[in-house]
Amino acid sequence: MPVQGWAYTEPVSFNAQVADTSLLYDLVFSVKHADNYRWQNAFFLITTIFPNMETSIDTLECVLATQEGEWIGRRFGKFRSIGFLYKQGIGFPQAGEYRFEIRHAMREDTLRGITAVGMKIFPH
Repeated sequence: MPVQGWAYTEPVSFNAQVADTSLLYDLVFSVKHADNYRWQNAFFLITTIFPNMETSIDTLECVLATQEGEWIGRRFGKFRSIGFLYKQGIGFPQAGEYRFEIRHAMREDTLRGITAVGMKIFPH
């Protein structure tokens, strides 16, 4: 992410090639943030673009700290990293390339403190 912050208008995107539509998958979403991130959670909009260009949008809340303010996740210096099960046991209905576009959905146009987001796709 840019040092000055992640603008809502600048989505992060990932592509995944799906060949076998008979398999089921788990999708894990990950967030890395600085210790000075000012919120206990983060909301993200995840747009899935199918091979036929249809789209689906989900909202994902990621809880990053306990109610007492203690960070959750693994520590790497001044940063924390944590993964969230986004979808479990899902099938991809079409063979081809899927695109995932991620935007933050926080109440500020430029979000500071989130340093990376990612997505992993595993066989279920």
